[in-house]
Amino acid sequence: MGTLLNALLFAAIVTSGKLRQGSGVLIAHSIFLETVLCAIAFPLIVASTYRPQNSMTSVPMCRFTMLVFYGVMWTENWASVIIGINRFVAIFFPHGYNLIRKKQATTMPWGACGARPISAVYGIVTILTTPLPVATLGFLYVSIFSAIFIRNAMSRRKTDPGGAPGNKKPHGIIHKRLKTARMMFTSYIWFSLCYLPAPVASSVAPVAYSSSPLISLFLRLLLLCGYATSPIIYLSMNEEYRRRAKKILMKIGGIWSPQLRKESELTTFKSDNRTKETTANAID
Repeated sequence: MGTLLNALLFAAIVTSGKLRQGSGVLIAHSIFLETVLCAIAFPLIVASTYRPQNSMTSVPMCRFTMLVFYGVMWTENWASVIIGINRFVAIFFPHGYNLIRKKQATTMPWGACGARPISAVYGIVTILTTPLPVATLGFLYVSIFSAIFIRNAMSRRKTDPGGAPGNKKPHGIIHKRLKTARMMFTSYIWFSLCYLPAPVASSVAPVAYSSSPLISLFLRLLLLCGYATSPIIYLSMNEEYRRRAKKILMKIGGIWSPQLRKESELTTFKSDNRTKETTANAID
């Protein structure tokens, strides 16, 4: 289910020139990594939970599984940080953002399976690839919304000479950037709730965490839930994502249903006209 939702959302973004603008490419990159996690990495890691430890293929398979799982997961962590930095610059430094918006950045998968036997090296790599990006992302979003809250509180105290409240609504483009940041922050909170139980359990009860396959499996499935359900947050908080996803589903359904094919063509026609009329309001 998580694979299908992520794949649908990824297709909705990459097939729409409007949704690819601004941070769209970065969001699509993050969703692609979540699709890989749900479709490949997590099935491998869950299957490895009950793999016989004395098997001749145990060590090679362990290294391959860890490389895929941690490589993609760590890459997605830093991909999310890049989105956070993108939103931070777009909101607080809009003029500078306009100069760099065409230079999209993505991160490539890499892992540290070979570093596991060296505890000090592995510990440093773990800090750099999970706690650090998670904390950095939290700092960026908290900074954004704290600054916006303070700015709005100060603007409420200001009035024009006639006594009317000052303008509380942000500029249209900034408002759209804030909506995207709010969506990403909500996704970050949900991910944190699904991610934190594993490091907390490994710190509080390391013996039980490392020796119980059921606890390990449950915590990994909880983390999978965080990645699998994040498209629901994106779709529920972004009307354009919902519209594009519906359009793709109608096209798929139109392969078997002539009625759906006609409705899809009509929806496409209306959507194209709406896009032409609102080009200036493209998502940023």
